[in-house]
Amino acid sequence: MPANEQDGCPGQFPTRRNSPGKDRSHPLLPPQQRIGRLGAMQQPEFDSFRKALKPPQRAALIADLSPAQREFVDALENPQRVVIDELASQRLTRDIYSSAQLQEVMTDFWLNHFNVYLHKNEETPYYLVSYERDVIRPARWASLKTCSKPRAQSGNAPLPG
Repeated sequence: MPANEQDGCPGQFPTRRNSPGKDRSHPLLPPQQRIGRLGAMQQPEFDSFRKALKPPQRAALIADLSPAQREFVDALENPQRVVIDELASQRLTRDIYSSAQLQEVMTDFWLNHFNVYLHKNEETPYYLVSYERDVIRPARWASLKTCSKPRAQSGNAPLPG
């Protein structure tokens, strides 16, 4: 068994040996090098590394990372979550700060009417931006009949799910 696995951190991240006053699961690599190694891993390798970490090791791995570096690690762990968070932030910012809030209400109305929401299926977060921009927003003042036509002709029309 490699020394780093004996010390409690699997994979390529060497840890300090158990010595007085030192946390044995604290990674030795500086944050930038740690991020570089994580980013260089293929997805299956990263997934197995992450699954092998115990909660204290996971906490130590990200403890001294900057917010941007933590976001990078989060994106590696769950890229769909990053997209969903950004879409929610974008929607909230538009709803609060837009000078045309009625237009935002109408956009939300049509998205709701056509039953389009983030968790409908796994692909929805990835096509929602273009669907909203190209299909819903241009027709937000339209009637149901006129709004349904561009939706049906769109290659981005969500499938029932």
